[in-house]
Amino acid sequence: MELKLDEVKLWLGTGVCDCESRIETPRQAPSHSRAMRPACITAHQHCQSLASSATVDSDSDNNFMGSSEPVIMRDAGIQEAIPPIMLLPAEILLMIFYWASRCQLQVSAVDLMTIQARHGSGSREEEEARNSEYTTATSQQLAFVCSRWRDVLAMRGVFWKSLDITIDGDTFIPSIIKTFFVASRTNEIQVSVAPRDLTSPSLTPAEEHERLAFIMRHMEPHLERLSRLSINTFYRSTIVNISSFFDGAAMPNLSELHLVSQDTDDDAHLKCTALHFPLIQTLHIDAKSFVDLMKAGVTPSEPLGLFGPVDNFSFSITKFRPNNPSSAPGIAEFFGALQLVDNDCVLYLKVLNVTLASEDPSHQRLLLDSLYSLEVYDLEGPDFAAFFDSFEAHSLESAVVARCKAEERVTISGPYLQVIGVDSSCSLLRMVQDWYGVELSIEECQGFDDWFLGSLAFCSEEKLSRLPCPELVYLALIGCTFSASALQRLCEMRLQVWRKNTNKSHNRIRSISVRGGPKLDESLRRWFEINMDTFQWEEKEM
Repeated sequence: MELKLDEVKLWLGTGVCDCESRIETPRQAPSHSRAMRPACITAHQHCQSLASSATVDSDSDNNFMGSSEPVIMRDAGIQEAIPPIMLLPAEILLMIFYWASRCQLQVSAVDLMTIQARHGSGSREEEEARNSEYTTATSQQLAFVCSRWRDVLAMRGVFWKSLDITIDGDTFIPSIIKTFFVASRTNEIQVSVAPRDLTSPSLTPAEEHERLAFIMRHMEPHLERLSRLSINTFYRSTIVNISSFFDGAAMPNLSELHLVSQDTDDDAHLKCTALHFPLIQTLHIDAKSFVDLMKAGVTPSEPLGLFGPVDNFSFSITKFRPNNPSSAPGIAEFFGALQLVDNDCVLYLKVLNVTLASEDPSHQRLLLDSLYSLEVYDLEGPDFAAFFDSFEAHSLESAVVARCKAEERVTISGPYLQVIGVDSSCSLLRMVQDWYGVELSIEECQGFDDWFLGSLAFCSEEKLSRLPCPELVYLALIGCTFSASALQRLCEMRLQVWRKNTNKSHNRIRSISVRGGPKLDESLRRWFEINMDTFQWEEKEM
């Protein structure tokens, strides 16, 4: 029988038994109808058995969190002020919670394909995903109201599928954390842990270690049920400390894992030498932990993706800046870990603000046939050149370089290149002059000035091969510091080279798109409109 949310009030006198999942005829009656009383007693006893193993008193919560944390106080003197809804029987509360949490969930086609690959087409899991009408975020918020609501919600596993914990906030309540892992029963679960602010710590390393260890102790028996785990900490030492809980673990349902820290206060290896995660698809982790985790969970004889249904991987290698650079993983070691992805798969790789130990520049370049998309952020000096000189990726389609500095020429592969936030003209030229792609996007680069444009236009009459970016066809510019006349000269000179080059080993620029550009007079606009296949110019607003 289907009810609308605005009809709930009409049913507040209804006898409802969640165990039997049926609704009796509305009537003015005691909270339990005679026919339903035994079933409701059974449900209540089941709830109590769950809660008894998962509930700690408020004093325990207070002692763990410290006096500075907000807590729910129980005061016998305010019993008379308790709202009537708090006194409703469990089965009525469950019906209210049901409607409060009911919302049609949109399941993506990719998620459905993953479920079908994991459980089979037409499986119960696929049917539940297509018809799921529970938003667990709402359910979790209800559990924080009071211990009674938490215990009532524990009667239904469907309300316990995800847990979001602010490690230094008012959602870090030990009793809720304990209840979640018990009340979720056999559900696949998702857990997210993060501080309120990732820019400045509010906990000491010891406090953060203690709280994460508490969560992991209660999570450890249920690791096999995790489909997503996101742990963001301020200190890397916390990640190292809790990594022992993963050692030897089997996580057959895990598709997404985040182990991210902000401060590299510990450069030690993870305490995990073996881990089974055959369905991992998304991984966010610091550089050294990434190497450790890949060594623990993947072997060269059975690369990631070889036997599983997943063929797309998204890896984000996050901040790792140790005080001693020699403690960072070597570049060959890092790319060796990336080679553990099967070549028939598609790898999206993002590298953010990492240090990699310097090595002999004569080492052999590694082949990454699985690499499809690459984004590199905040790499500077020798690290930048060493990074790009360490691998070949014939399948690379897209590269993004942001806030980096190049001290020497590098070769970046792929038909599409986007450069963001590079202030040095020389550095920018070193990044692009040996690039053989067709589409170049430059965004908020102070280094994209008239000198740089002149360098792109330079070509020796005797050696046409000296033309930088010889295959450049599409150029998109956002908020750079160039003049319209310098850009027009670049396009005109490359057009002349193209006309003279009978074998057409160089291309001409055919498309220009400018946003936030300098003022463009009518004569230059007409030239671009005549000589470009597509042309768009938006001047910077003054």
